[in-house]
Amino acid sequence: MNTLEIDLLGAPIIQLNRQPVTFESRKATALLAYLAMSGKPHQRSELATLLWPDSDNKRARGALRYTLSILQGALGKEWLQSDRATIGLAGDTACTVDARQFQELLTSGRDHLHTPDTVCLNCIQPINDAVALYRDDFLTGFGLRDSVNFDEWQFFRREGFRHQLVNALRRLIRFHTQQADYQQALISARRLLQLDPLQESVQREAMQLYAHSGQWELALRQYDECVRLLEAELSVPPSPATTQLFEQIRGQRLGAVQRPTTSQTPASVTFSPSARPHNLPAATMPILGREPEIAAIRALLNEPHCRMVTLLGPGGIGKTRLAHQVAIDLCHAPEAHFARGVYFVPLTAVESADLLVTAIANALELPFNGPKAPQAQLRQYLREQHFLLVLDNFEQLVSSAPLLAELLNAAHGLKLLITSRERLNLHEEWLYEAQGLPLPPLDAHESSTALKANG
Repeated sequence: MNTLEIDLLGAPIIQLNRQPVTFESRKATALLAYLAMSGKPHQRSELATLLWPDSDNKRARGALRYTLSILQGALGKEWLQSDRATIGLAGDTACTVDARQFQELLTSGRDHLHTPDTVCLNCIQPINDAVALYRDDFLTGFGLRDSVNFDEWQFFRREGFRHQLVNALRRLIRFHTQQADYQQALISARRLLQLDPLQESVQREAMQLYAHSGQWELALRQYDECVRLLEAELSVPPSPATTQLFEQIRGQRLGAVQRPTTSQTPASVTFSPSARPHNLPAATMPILGREPEIAAIRALLNEPHCRMVTLLGPGGIGKTRLAHQVAIDLCHAPEAHFARGVYFVPLTAVESADLLVTAIANALELPFNGPKAPQAQLRQYLREQHFLLVLDNFEQLVSSAPLLAELLNAAHGLKLLITSRERLNLHEEWLYEAQGLPLPPLDAHESSTALKANG
């Protein structure tokens, strides 16, 4: 039987019957990756907008037909199903996608009788298998120069997978520490440090794990490495907590860091999860000059009777950056009540209510199972949960806005922050008109900094 393997965690690798396949067009790779991740057919108009956003409809659809022919020529028509309206991967073929396997493995424990952040013996193998699949970040080294829509989709997918990997590694550290298997815990801690060596909390975890396993010299070396990195990259000293731990280890006295037992995690081992679960990518640059807008939007979302805020404004004024910053702030704000998390849902390439349901479920890592309709499963999942969903670029979905009212009526702990060029005209909607970057008098250097940060 023919097989198709699509590996997207890392640089994209496509293998047909275990033989590598390359395409003459990067757009063909992008199209295959997008179809592989969704696992369902997409409207041709949606795919044309995703990959050729600056072309008119006729030229974009012509380019899509040509790109589809490249895929069919390299893979064979059996792997793709298409008609005049839609294109997708054939559902009855032996096709595997590593990124989807990664997600399925991490969500396989949803039916276990414990909270999501707890780890049981049945969780460990799927988590280990998922971590092993993660060669590198999603589509590492791949990009399209002329498709901001695809680049945005790729960016949020990459950050979402990276966030899932971090959570998986933290769960492994927790489990192995509970079992007093410090060497296995250290393997995951070192992997975390490869992802972000400037995370002091993870540096402290590694120091503690070395010390608990009797490797005092390695614990001290870990501290030295932490000091070196912080000085070289940030020009800051280690935090008092890190310095205090170093002094305890140097004196080989871990009275405050008791050896863990199999029944509980030691209080001293700090896992430092985010204040609330989220899939938000880290802000790469500060957002300057919009503090009043951020404060006003936060105040609206903290208003008990406000369930949905629409950031309204034309394209290009920074609605996405503004919503993203508000979401980051609310992840850590003590006054916010989104106990189950804050999740970003990019909608640039989504054009129907069915795809909107899928996009929200993907952001929440919610698999659909059984005969019940996906929309009903989403309503049931959100019921009694306290989420903030950030729905970005909703303007092409205004006709699907009644779905949002249904979700709000079903889930009383749900709030929505939406960016759109058009109002949704729902009873639940509170409008906030985004003004764009204000331009107070600045000197030349400050003006340049502000424009670069918000451009």
